[in-house]
This record gives sequence, structure tokens and C-alpha cells, in this order.
Amino acid sequence: MSAKNTKTVCKLFFAWNDGKEEVWLRSQARRGWHLKSVAVVFFRFRRGEPADITYRLDFPSSGKFDKPEYLGLFRDAGWEPVCHNGAWYYFRTPTGTGTPPEIMTDTASRVAKYRRLLLFLLIISIVLFNGAVNPMGRRYAGWVWTSLRVLQTTMLLFLVYGMVRLALLISRLKKSGGGTEKV
Repeated sequence: MSAKNTKTVCKLFFAWNDGKEEVWLRSQARRGWHLKSVAVVFFRFRRGEPADITYRLDFPSSGKFDKPEYLGLFRDAGWEPVCHNGAWYYFRTPTGTGTPPEIMTDTASRVAKYRRLLLFLLIISIVLFNGAVNPMGRRYAGWVWTSLRVLQTTMLLFLVYGMVRLALLISRLKKSGGGTEKV
């Protein structure tokens, strides 16, 4: 496939903005760019016919996760697995007419997804916090050490901000009763 038939876009989305990411992916498909893969913040697309495609993201439980069974459930429901980026899985289906379909139609499932994500961020925050208050020796020059601490603290604050955003999203979902609106 030539370079004209593929493109890579660097775009940053946050965990609590998965709805915005889904809308953006749909707009790309309408322009004829169909998602091929995602690597952190790099989205790779292949050129195709413009189409109205709905994309959805899922953050499955990492517990007793049977990937073939998980992907099979989505295929059986009409969703094509596209790729995964870390623990996030990307699915697509033709939009059709009316409201775009959802992979999770009940509030409890959506809340559970965001709770799993919240727990994941909490674990990362605890690891970062532990490193910030209990560093493993000071082996670097003063400015390097200070830079690392500033970076670590910034990341920790960002993770805390993300956890607050996810908690607010969960609260809003519970109050709304679910529906199919994008949050």
C-alpha cells in the first residue's frame, strides 16, 4: 500500500474523552480514512471509500479476560474489532440510519467500564506517589534529580485530575439513568 493510501495522525485523547475520540474517528471515516491501528497517540488510517462508520472503545476487565471470547461477543453483535491500544479495544460498525449504535446500552455497563479505568489510574498514581515520597537513592546530578521530580509530580497531578474527571463522569452517568447520549 503506497503512502498516499495511508496516513498517520498524532492526536491526544484522554480516558474520560472516549466519546470525543469516537466522534473524531467517525468523521475520519466519512472522509474516507478508516482506522487501521493505534499506538499511544498515533492513529494510522488507510484510504477507502467514504462511509458513515460508528466507532466505539472498550476498556475490558483485566481479571478473567478471554480475548477470543470477548472479541467473539462483539463480532456476534455486529461489531468489527479493529485494533487495541494498551488495554483499550476499538470496534466499528456501519452507522445505518438514526442514532449510532452503542456497545453498552445500560448504565451499569458504562459505569463499570469507567470504574475499571479509575482503578487502573489509581494503581498508577500509587506507584508514582510511592516513587515521589520514597525515591530509590539520589544517583543523578541536582538538576536532573529536580527535573525528574517535577516530571513525576506533574504526571501524578494529571492522573489525579483524570481520576476526578472519571469520578464526575460516573456520577453524571448514574444521575442520567444511562440513555445513549455521549458523555
